Amino acid sequence: MTCRPDKSDWLHAWICAVAASLATALPVTSSSSAVAASILASATRTTPFVSTSKAEVPVPLKDNGTTELLFMTTVNNQVVKITYNAECVVTGTRGKWVSVRILVDNVEADPASGHDFALCTAVDKTGSTWIGAARQSVFKVPMAGMHTVKVLARLNVGFLVGSGTWRLDDSSLVVETSVVKSATRTVGFQSTAAFPNDPPAALPLKQNGGKTLTFTTGKNNQLVRFSYNAECDLVAPPAGQFVDLFFSIDGGGGNPGGLGRPLCNPVDTTGRIWFGAVSQFALKVPTAGDHTLSMFGILNTGAGTWQFDDTSIVVESGLRASALNNTGFDSSSTAEVPVPLTGKGAETLTFKTAAANQLVTIAYSALCRIAAPRGRWVSIRVVVDGQEAHPASGHDFALCSSLQPGIYNYVTALRQSVVTVPLAGDHTVQIFAKASAMADWGLHFTSLVVK
Repeated sequence: MTCRPDKSDWLHAWICAVAASLATALPVTSSSSAVAASILASATRTTPFVSTSKAEVPVPLKDNGTTELLFMTTVNNQVVKITYNAECVVTGTRGKWVSVRILVDNVEADPASGHDFALCTAVDKTGSTWIGAARQSVFKVPMAGMHTVKVLARLNVGFLVGSGTWRLDDSSLVVETSVVKSATRTVGFQSTAAFPNDPPAALPLKQNGGKTLTFTTGKNNQLVRFSYNAECDLVAPPAGQFVDLFFSIDGGGGNPGGLGRPLCNPVDTTGRIWFGAVSQFALKVPTAGDHTLSMFGILNTGAGTWQFDDTSIVVESGLRASALNNTGFDSSSTAEVPVPLTGKGAETLTFKTAAANQLVTIAYSALCRIAAPRGRWVSIRVVVDGQEAHPASGHDFALCSSLQPGIYNYVTALRQSVVTVPLAGDHTVQIFAKASAMADWGLHFTSLVVK
């Protein structure tokens, strides 16, 4: 979508106006050579964990079966962000889901929603609807010292009866600092706001319904990441519809390129396809000081009902590099291809490390789409300096999967990877993708962040 003076619809005009206010603050790529270590711990696993349990069980975090991860804080009241990412699928009747809780020292991290957060849900008993889902939580660790984090999961059937099978594969768990500000909410928010008849709905970000988040930057042009995680569901016809997010900073536009950032998409008008979706991007905030973040949501077209629940918004510093591509990339390749990371087609992102054996996280998010018979998927590999980052699962990680030929299934999904970079200096990140079998597929609204 291009901003043009003669464009008359109000939503387009609103997007163009707010985008212009931060036009100079939206780099396509950026990097930093002096970033303090902000990753406290990580764990990855390539072995699938399959269960039918409706009672909560600890999820293995490493291939050796370890279910706890240790991390250390050096100051009291340290705020940490914890992100669990996995290829997730539930096989069962519609409306059954696998819930995930994150515990720090046996206390649930925020948003503390118990068993309500659906990492992914069953489409039907056929299964084979894998998705790269995520659960993002924050926690203020009261005392400095050694701490534990673990992930607990179970099958939830809601008002239904019977059983189901759930599977978590190619997972990563990362504990990070450098949280500038965060807010969480366990209360659901539902809306029918849809373009072009309605204005975007202002999203409550806090438990008390507060719709603004104040954060502070310490220098001009500070690079920060915004990541919004929600259990998301949209009930609408599956015809290219999705819920768009708009981030507003200091009353202006924060969205890269002024475009909406899709968060979730419908499967059909039955709904009840909840999953943990993440919208992320990085930008430079032009001036140091206090800033106000607001968020808005709207259905891009048509009519439908959408809902966000168990949400978290995190503003972070300490980034090494970032890249954005709003142009999109479409393919039918079943052979691995490098994915363009910018609108100009760059296929590599460069970042720097200042010390040997630096632990680095890479987060890649995309609106992933595929049209093919059920059971085919788009795989993603993250490669640093020619070596696959962990979990090094090859082409086993399904970012999104197909439902039927001729109709795209859209998913806003995340792939989180970690790598220990052995030498200081310049390094490169690449993303490789392919279809598991013949399919039309694409990656749109992509964001790559290195921390």
